[in-house]
Amino acid sequence: MEKFENLLKKIPFPIKLTASKFVNLSFRARTEKHVERVRKLCRIQLRALDLLQERLQAGITEIEVKNFLIKEVKKSGTHLGCPILVAFGLNTANVHAFATDNPLKENDIILIDFGLKFSLIDTVGNDITRTYFHGTPTKKQLEIYKIVEIAQKNAIERVKAGRTTFEVDNAARSFIKAHGFDFPHGVGHGIGRYIHAPPFLDQNNWYELKENDIITIEPGIYVPGEFGVRIEDVLLVTRDGFEILSRSR
Repeated sequence: MEKFENLLKKIPFPIKLTASKFVNLSFRARTEKHVERVRKLCRIQLRALDLLQERLQAGITEIEVKNFLIKEVKKSGTHLGCPILVAFGLNTANVHAFATDNPLKENDIILIDFGLKFSLIDTVGNDITRTYFHGTPTKKQLEIYKIVEIAQKNAIERVKAGRTTFEVDNAARSFIKAHGFDFPHGVGHGIGRYIHAPPFLDQNNWYELKENDIITIEPGIYVPGEFGVRIEDVLLVTRDGFEILSRSR
């Protein structure tokens, strides 16, 4: 790393590339073995989320849900690639909410976001977000969930080797903006040595998607003082389009 940084300093023109970015970008070259490992991580995580559904009863707290998921992760032999985000009700409006003693109430909205790796130094991982309704959702909640769902579909359909990350982000963002909302983060990111790694899919980056990139698509809408909705899936970029590696919702 130090040698690489020193080499960059000798280049006679500006270059926005650090050693850490170089390492992250170098892990974009994927093999079928890498992809299968991500598929397996997604299956493990979705299974844990399915088990959680049986325990989501009024009174359970965000911290209790987080601890249940941590236990399931340990049982599966995997590791957390990033902290588990669990939010109920009003807390879902906070993009980076952290688990509290907040209890689940009837008709609450639930948002859960986390990623897994097989080891802390693994170069592949996953990152999935799900939004659930506990009880009967309001008309506004259903409408916003549908907007996010369609925005995600629009972005996913733009995924293809050769397309830019800006294009993919814009496919979701323009749809959400047309409905009077926006979201304060990119529509997705790559997954490599770190769960959040290049290529970053947002309005500030024009990475070209490459075949076998592993990325996420995660649009969201956050209504201050009310609730938030985010849906995140893991995709493999292919020559002709994409494969969703986290299929069930």
